[in-house]
Amino acid sequence: MPQVTFYKLISSDLTPEEFACRLSNKAWHNDWTTHIHTLDEQACQHFDKLLWEWRDYSFIPHLIHHPKDAFVNHGTIVTIGCDNPPQEQQDMLINLAPSLPPFYNQFNKVCEIVANIHDNDSINVSRNKFRQYREAGIKPETYPIGTT
Repeated sequence: MPQVTFYKLISSDLTPEEFACRLSNKAWHNDWTTHIHTLDEQACQHFDKLLWEWRDYSFIPHLIHHPKDAFVNHGTIVTIGCDNPPQEQQDMLINLAPSLPPFYNQFNKVCEIVANIHDNDSINVSRNKFRQYREAGIKPETYPIGTT
């Protein structure tokens, strides 16, 4: 079973996508294979662009993964997708979609990002995901990010 962590963004200055970039950067520097799951193809394209522009002084090698395409890993350890991830076992899943992907248990670590603790819709989506993990026998951890 994966270790599931919910990161609660306290500061309204930090978006879930920006925090996902931070997590991706940390994963890349630690040589963790990482898949970023998004809601749809448009969100994949948006996150791809964000990773290219995130920091002027750094680069996170990444690619958008399409299940219908043959996956050849050319040293890229960060993938983005809205369908199934590459078939090989991966270290970390960053879930930016509003629901649990059916393949979350293929990862050692799952990261969920609570967009804004003052936004009821975000809280309800996160509570639902938290509940689903608990029903699957997983005890998620929570960490506040930012100042209170």
